[in-house]
Amino acid sequence: MLVLAGLLVAPSFAYLYYLQQTGHLEDTPISPQLQRAVAAENLAAAGGPPDRRGHPIIVTVLCGAAVLEIGRDVLSRWKRAKR
Repeated sequence: MLVLAGLLVAPSFAYLYYLQQTGHLEDTPISPQLQRAVAAENLAAAGGPPDRRGHPIIVTVLCGAAVLEIGRDVLSRWKRAKR
């Protein structure tokens, strides 16, 4: 799979590099539609970052599972040390 990706991507990068080195690539002006889209996206993002906290039940279950796993590990090490 990696070889296939390399075979498809490497020639594209080589072609872009060739175009850049020979001066065939040029800067184009930003379209008004793109400017409006960027402005709308920035306006929507101005409200602050979204809340990234997980659901309280899922957090509780994951923390409980971690505590149980640590407790089992400590108990098994304690039993092995007793022998």
